Parts: sequence; C-alpha cells; structure tokens
Amino acid sequence: MTLHARLLVFVLGFLLAGTLAAQEAASESQYDIVRLKNGHEFIGRVVKETDTAVTIIFRGGEIELPMRRVKEIVRAERQEVEEQATKELVTLGRYEERKESFYVYYRGKRVGWRQVSLIPQRRDGVAGYLFSSRTVYLKPGGADDIDIRVDEFVTHDLEPKAVDISEISPEHTSLMKGRIDKGHLTLRVVGQGPRHDSEELFSGETEFGLPLVRRLADMTHFPDRGEQVKVYDSLRRRFVRTRATRTLRKELVGGRHQFVTVWRFETGDRSRELWIDGYGGIVREELGGPHMVALRADPELVAAYARGEATDEDQIDLALNYENIPSGFRLARPNLSWSFELPEEEGPLTVTLLNPTLQASVDVVVLDRIGSATEPETVVLDLLDRMRRKAENLEILYQRADTLGGAAGVRFEVKGERKGTEIRTVGCVTVAKERAFAVLCAAPSFRFDDAKAQMERILASFEADGAVLVNRH
Repeated sequence: MTLHARLLVFVLGFLLAGTLAAQEAASESQYDIVRLKNGHEFIGRVVKETDTAVTIIFRGGEIELPMRRVKEIVRAERQEVEEQATKELVTLGRYEERKESFYVYYRGKRVGWRQVSLIPQRRDGVAGYLFSSRTVYLKPGGADDIDIRVDEFVTHDLEPKAVDISEISPEHTSLMKGRIDKGHLTLRVVGQGPRHDSEELFSGETEFGLPLVRRLADMTHFPDRGEQVKVYDSLRRRFVRTRATRTLRKELVGGRHQFVTVWRFETGDRSRELWIDGYGGIVREELGGPHMVALRADPELVAAYARGEATDEDQIDLALNYENIPSGFRLARPNLSWSFELPEEEGPLTVTLLNPTLQASVDVVVLDRIGSATEPETVVLDLLDRMRRKAENLEILYQRADTLGGAAGVRFEVKGERKGTEIRTVGCVTVAKERAFAVLCAAPSFRFDDAKAQMERILASFEADGAVLVNRH
C-alpha cells in the first residue's frame, strides 16, 4: 500500500487543540518527533508503533509511516496531559505568537514580499489577538509600487472587534479604521479626498479572513464536505460566503516535497489555496488566485530584499527548483508550464516533469547498488533493453560521451513507437559510488523539436552532491 493510501485526514484532535493548555509556554520537547531519512519530520503525538510502521498525529492529520523510511523517533519529555479540551484552551494560551516572511511571485517571477504575524494584544480593555499582514509589490526597478497592510483584531474566542487597513502607493494613499460594536461595523475612511464615515450591519456569524485560517486549522474535527463561512473581506470591504475544504497532500515546498495541509477557499467562481506545514506555519499562500503566490522564505533575506539590498537568492526562482535529499540531486524546470509529479510506488523513478502543452516528459531515474565497477555504458545498455521491451521498432540514433551534472557520462537518443505514436527520447547517464543517475527526456516526434530547447535546459540544470559523485578514473 502506498504512503498516500495510508493517509487518514482528520485535523488534530486532542494533540494541538485538546491537549495544549498553553501553547506559548510549550516547547518541542513536549511532542514526539518522527524524522525521516529524506530530511522531513513530523511533530506531534505517536499513537501506534510496530516493527514495520509508526503512526503519528500531527497538525495536518494522522499518517502511518513505514519504518524503512524513518531515521529516528524523538520521544517527548512531557508528562501526560488530559485528552479532553478544557475551558482554558479558549483563553490567550490558545495560539502562539508568530511572524512569518514570504517572497511574492507572479507567474514564477518575484514581484514583492509579504509578512504575516499574530500577537496577543489588549485593546480598549479587551484581551485578544492582533492578526496582521503586510504585502509590498515592487516595480521592475525595485521601487515600491503599492504597500498594503491589514490589521484584524479579535477577542480570545476570535470574535471580530476592529480592522485597520492602509494602502500606500506613489499616486494614492488610503487609510481605513473599522470598529465593531453591538452588531454594527463603523468605518472611517481617510484618503486624498474628504473623510468618509459609514456604518454597516455585522452579524455574529461573520469572521475576519486572517483569523479564519487559524480557527479552521485548530478544529478538532473538520467535516469531509467542508464548511460554509461568512467572511468580511477587509481589502474589498465586502461580505462574502466562502466554502472551506481541507486535504492532506504531498507538495513541492521550497524545492522539496513534503506533506502539507491544504486549505481551499472557494468564493463564487474564485478560489485560492493556502498550505500549512506540520508545525502550523504557512508555507504557501495564493493571493487571489493560482498565479500570484507567497512562498515562505528566510526572514533575514526577505528583510534585506525589502531594503533593496542584493541577496544570494535574487537570481533563484524558488517556485522552479526541485531537490531530492535521499538521492542527492537537484534540477529545475524552465518555467511554470512544467509540473513536478511523484511516482505512486517506490522504485528507481524518483520524479517526473510534465508539460501537457508540449506533450513532453522528463524522468529522473536513480539506480542504487549497481556495483562499484559499473560504467555508464553498462547502465545505458540496461536502459535500452528495457525500452525495447516497451516500444516497437526501437532505433538508436546515436551514443556518445557527454557529462551530466558535471560528471562524465553517456548521452544517447532513440526513437520508437508506443501505442501507435513515434516517441523520441534523449537520455543522459552518469554513475557514482554504487549509484547511477539517468535523466530521460521524451516527446512525440512531431513535438520533439518544439520541446527540445526546454528539455536541454532541464538536463543542464541537473546537479548532484559532491559527496555523491566521485571521480572513477
């Protein structure tokens, strides 16, 4: 049974809602940590362990992990706590203080930065939380284009009480302050024109957008069909009905695949996704749609970027890179028209890049335990034998010495028929210490020339760790 098939999605019951009386004071030593060999880890409560598998409840749900993938299990140093939620769980110990930084991308190109924070606060004698977001979009030259800040203040049980919004650009400045009292929202808008005051009904079921995600993420049980919620869209000054659904998926985050809880919000014909990791942090947020996204990044680098300073990552698009830690290789897709796909079963195939428009694919195959004396030519012969069994009229167009990831190897090109379509494949192979890497780029012959330039860029981007590749001559 695959790892995906073992996922049982029910948001964190007693772990992060019913068992933590004061999350601010809690340390990681209170939770179990399961670390995998690929560098990923799950923090939560181990509820079952056998010789072959371990089951852990974490913020995103419950997952059963095969022991062959586990590097170590760090046991909690906590005393056992009550499994049932108590009244104290809805006090100010309910949420921990947070501050997260992001780069903002539009269609894969960096266009700005974003910060999101959560702090306990007392306002007008009311104890609660201040949820804040600041998003700055930059012009091509680096100057600020528009600076948008949203502050939403709620009570300890997330009841909306106040909202402040500022929009600043070279051409326009707008400030809005809203206060909620006795079922009414009083707004004061100050811009370049005259001050404008208004009053609107604000029903008790209405929620602010920023606190909504935290409430949903900490629900003990979330219905499979999702939940309909009424939200006040602070930026657009609109009341909307939104449908929230949740899934547990393995997604590409910062160039690596990891499990995330994916929240999807559908408002009319518009939808957006927000990804939360096992620690409850936001790792990816769609800002209005799938083309404008915020990706979590190092706070110091984001701060330097906001000041206009050069950073090491200025030329790196985090949305395009992929890294496989266990096998020790990296590569990049040339643009967002290529998607990364993981195989359903464990095996030599580690990742596939697909481009539906070009009908092209790039497979990365990693062969372990090949023997220290195996040469690239031998690996190529084995690959060609497998291709002959799957294709008709296979023709080898050429074989020649080449490099892959800076290491010596063999490049070859073949064509053959599969299901009535002629497919051309370019492959590059190199070997390491008892490990071989093969990158296979394929497309129908009638689309091959169109796809070749982009496939060559993928081949050129392939890199392997220095400790993996060795000089064999």
